[in-house]
Amino acid sequence: RRSSDLPDIEIMDEVRIRDIASEVLRSLTHLETDVLAMFLQGLSYRDMARRLKRPAKSVDNALRRIRAKVKV
Repeated sequence: RRSSDLPDIEIMDEVRIRDIASEVLRSLTHLETDVLAMFLQGLSYRDMARRLKRPAKSVDNALRRIRAKVKV
């Protein structure tokens, strides 16, 4: 590969990553989307549960489903 090809590859990778991220986000339920947003903000399970008025186990289950969908 020539070094001049690298920017094109990086742009293609960014587009692919965005496409994958969009696909994953579309597959999330409303609860999973809310939990993911709060998780990314650094909230604890307890704080997420309190805000969502759900048991902490529901938050844990949602994060497990999110990880499975992302395959992390």
